Amino acid sequence: MANNALYLPNWTVTEVKVDEQYDIKASYDIAPEACPKCGVVGRFVSHGPKLIKYVDAPVHGKKTVIHVAVKRYKCRECGGTFLQSLPDMAPDRRMTLRCYNHIAVQSLIRPTLHIARDVGVDEKTCRNIQREHIAKMLETREIYAPQVLGIDEVNLTNGLCAVLVDVFGRKVIDLLETNSKARVGHWMAHLPGRERVSYVTMDMWRSYAELAAIYLPQAVVVVDKFHVVRTANKHLDAVRVSAARKLTTMKAQRAAMKGRLLLQKSRHRLSPRAQFVLDGWLSNSPTLKRAWEAKEAFYDIWDCTSRAAAERAFEEWKVQFADLPEFVKLGRTVDNWHKEVFAYFDTGLTNAFTEAANGILKIANRLGRGYSIDVLRARVINRNPAKEANLFVCDYCRGIFPKGETITPKHLFPKSKLATHRNLSMSCYECNRNHTEMWFIHEPVST
Repeated sequence: MANNALYLPNWTVTEVKVDEQYDIKASYDIAPEACPKCGVVGRFVSHGPKLIKYVDAPVHGKKTVIHVAVKRYKCRECGGTFLQSLPDMAPDRRMTLRCYNHIAVQSLIRPTLHIARDVGVDEKTCRNIQREHIAKMLETREIYAPQVLGIDEVNLTNGLCAVLVDVFGRKVIDLLETNSKARVGHWMAHLPGRERVSYVTMDMWRSYAELAAIYLPQAVVVVDKFHVVRTANKHLDAVRVSAARKLTTMKAQRAAMKGRLLLQKSRHRLSPRAQFVLDGWLSNSPTLKRAWEAKEAFYDIWDCTSRAAAERAFEEWKVQFADLPEFVKLGRTVDNWHKEVFAYFDTGLTNAFTEAANGILKIANRLGRGYSIDVLRARVINRNPAKEANLFVCDYCRGIFPKGETITPKHLFPKSKLATHRNLSMSCYECNRNHTEMWFIHEPVST
């Protein structure tokens, strides 16, 4: 068990300096058993130490540097010289393994520039570690066929990219570099166990439906309810723009242009004041009022409790608003997707989580510049919504960790004050161990 400030076994710490950063002088206690060049056991002598600096993970929000007196040896058999092996240091990196792992894990949550600043290394080093970590992660990831497959696209730096989601599992399965029919079809064709997919949720893009019919013939295709409703809002917006152009004063035109969000909001979500303002606008434009009523009646279709009732309501809606060309187009669109649109009432499935994943991808893309598709893919695949709801920032190293990997050191406060003290510090395991060592320096280290 480690009994030093490094909390690494078989290390001896000779000095610790604390200023703007931690400077720790240490040496490794285990000597090699054989020459790594010729393999002869025990035929070597000490050849003097070599001082090498290694970067460690941040402690208490400070950069940490370990000055290691690495022993050198000379083999009597082959005459070669070699350095002492340090198993706690990352190969080909002047840093500890835990620092390497810290950078790798944090690089999927935070920008590499911020990590480099906290750790005290070059940003390029963080990007290289991120690239290595992502390559290993994507190589070992599992692509599986979910019961409900959600398909959508998101507009990133590289253009439109297809997002494929396990809707029930609330997990992104894959992010493709394009949403082309050929690429999505190739992914579906090579999906392991694709016969297990029972439902496919999507927007009204014909290529997705055609691919599902070819590669997932057993699956029921469900067009996302919210996508259909948004389509109604687009047709309402076209009527609004046309009506605004017919107004005589610039003030009235500006007011009509600003009212887009108010018109699109459901009447059930309007405040009394917003309803009053909307009534004023609609009273001045009979055409816009008629279009708004068509939109609201279309919304009401989705409140039906059965498919048969929804289909009857839709047919009545088409007859009632046959005088509005924009909404006649909407009716034709729904008719073209009738089976897939009304499958919602049989299944209750939507593409809401897929849309949420798109939002997360857009945020991740905005947090930095020049992210490759592999970085974005790793970030969104690594994301766990249940975990992310409980992420905390360590008050000492400023790393981001799940709640299960965070400790609230209540033992640092008197029990009498715990009931009223609400601002307890949050720390990760490594910082908690170092913090405890500093407070109880004369006590034996807890196991």
